[in-house]
Amino acid sequence: MDKTKIGLFGGTFNPVHQGHIKAAERVQQKFCLDKVLFIPSNIPPHKKMEAVALPEHRSNMVKLAIADFPRFELCSVEMEAAGKSTRSILLKR
Repeated sequence: MDKTKIGLFGGTFNPVHQGHIKAAERVQQKFCLDKVLFIPSNIPPHKKMEAVALPEHRSNMVKLAIADFPRFELCSVEMEAAGKSTRSILLKR
């Protein structure tokens, strides 16, 4: 049985930039990943919120940045969670 190979790329993405995109491209290619999920944090535990754009704005920035990359997807699991993004996540697909 074939399994989908998925990479998880979490971060604040404040803002998302070409370094994020290039790193995701290299990892996707090196490990032959079917998908790379970009997971913006809701409330980053290591930054002061007054220095961070609102979660929905960062999510929209990620959507725009990855729009031309068919193997990249936005995953909103952390954005939908309450509180700081300190929990471990398990995604089943």
